[in-house]
Amino acid sequence: MRVRPSQRGPADPVLVASLPMQERPRERLTAQGTQALTERELVALVLRNGAPGESVLDLAASLLAEFGSLRAMAAARAEELAQRSGIGPAKAAALVAASPRARIYSLYMPVLTRWGDADDG
Repeated sequence: MRVRPSQRGPADPVLVASLPMQERPRERLTAQGTQALTERELVALVLRNGAPGESVLDLAASLLAEFGSLRAMAAARAEELAQRSGIGPAKAAALVAASPRARIYSLYMPVLTRWGDADDG
């Protein structure tokens, strides 16, 4: 039996498959673009899957918390990332490969958001 997000306990991982389709990161990215996603969801998309006992969303959140920001995580070396439980060489490489985009996103997203807010269409 699949546990619904509202029925989870504090130790239960947030499984992407348990989310309604319109709340899943990949589907939201496709429908609404990257600006609709949180940093946690963007990192989760790069990671693709979680670790034993930890969903990809929880793993992404803990990485961001551990590094303090997306910008700090994007500056990390693959060896540093791979030392973290749940992050092996493949996930570390994916994060490093995505890091130039993450740096750009973290630097310019506040400006781009303001530009988007000023756009009347």
